[in-house]
Amino acid sequence: NTASVSGGGDPSCPVATPCTSPPVVTNLGTPNLGVTKGGVLDDTVVAPAGVANVGDAINYTITVANTGTGAATGVNVTDPKLPTLTCTLASVAQTLPADIPAGESLVCTGTYTLTQLDIDAGQVENTATATGGNTCSTGCTGDETTPIAQSPALTVVKSVTSSGPYVLGSTISYQFVVTNTGNTVLNNVSVSDTLVGLSAISCPSTTLAVGAAPMTCTATYVVTGVDVAAGNVHH
Repeated sequence: NTASVSGGGDPSCPVATPCTSPPVVTNLGTPNLGVTKGGVLDDTVVAPAGVANVGDAINYTITVANTGTGAATGVNVTDPKLPTLTCTLASVAQTLPADIPAGESLVCTGTYTLTQLDIDAGQVENTATATGGNTCSTGCTGDETTPIAQSPALTVVKSVTSSGPYVLGSTISYQFVVTNTGNTVLNNVSVSDTLVGLSAISCPSTTLAVGAAPMTCTATYVVTGVDVAAGNVHH
């Protein structure tokens, strides 16, 4: 509505042409915002497809719905994992902050790139926050936890590192090369061998990260009379 004033001796505001104020719009009703967030893993970005890899993406959709009876003004949306958001209202591109009429929803999308820490954790958790000029002044939030499938795998290659010929009492040296071929860090790694008489197998670590150099473990074995009679040590 518009207010007018005239008279009072002010020649600039005669009765015939009163002075008027700019229109003032008063919103009726009360806004009510709710925030929901969904994330979908795209595991085809980095080969091999079908398994989570560093560099794959989670595509997020954040929906800020106004279920109230009045417009929500000056609504902003933030997400610590999504510095860039693309938002629309009724399929029309919006620049934040934006106003959301009653019964309408602001939909924002963004993409997050997976890290090795995410894969090792087995999930990505984060929260989107909406704030408005006349509602959610302290922030309305929507949480999402996206599971990340872990695919642990390793290979072990055993070989002899000493040189013969071997006779009764000779020592044969073995090495076991362990490689992490999966997508997540391997903990409590150990090597076992059922060869009777083999020494304890020594490994430099019990942890093997993704992409780390293969780990070499070692052990020794002393040739017995049974081995000499058999002509070999086979295991």
